[in-house]
Amino acid sequence: MRFLLLILGLLPYAGCVTVDAWMHEKARRVPRSEQWLHLGIGVSIVAFVLFAFLGMVSVALIALAGALGFMAVDEFGFHAGLSRQERRLHGFGAIALLLFVLIWLWTEYLL
Repeated sequence: MRFLLLILGLLPYAGCVTVDAWMHEKARRVPRSEQWLHLGIGVSIVAFVLFAFLGMVSVALIALAGALGFMAVDEFGFHAGLSRQERRLHGFGAIALLLFVLIWLWTEYLL
């Protein structure tokens, strides 16, 4: 049951990431430095999700903190001039990630 809830909780974030990646390929040219930040975000998020699924709370939280740090630099360093549509997508992505974190914590401690 826990695995299923985590998968369902991850789907909205995965959808937002997929659309955002597509937009980066089709809508605007992403500078090389921002691409490196995206790599850091991606590696950190994959590590977070993996450790969350494995029940390794401390390591998952470290990976999540790293991802949030990379995301903050990306958001405040590169996204000032984004289109309204892409800014909205990033907002939905943040909410979707928060939803996954809450479901993860719920399944970890209350289920």
